[in-house]
Amino acid sequence: PDLHPEGYDVVTDLLIGIGLENCKATSLASTTAELDIMIIAEPKKITQRDLTQMLTQASDL
Repeated sequence: PDLHPEGYDVVTDLLIGIGLENCKATSLASTTAELDIMIIAEPKKITQRDLTQMLTQASDL
């Protein structure tokens, strides 16, 4: 399961792309920024296995 560091199950990940129009900074004109927003549910106890999986997910970002 996807887990929040404080022991919540992650319900979903929502990725939002941000585009720029009439941008004066040419280095930003051809790029897209992304926000990763985690939506969380009820608290739960996590095991060492869950914690290891959570840390692995965090390193994938």
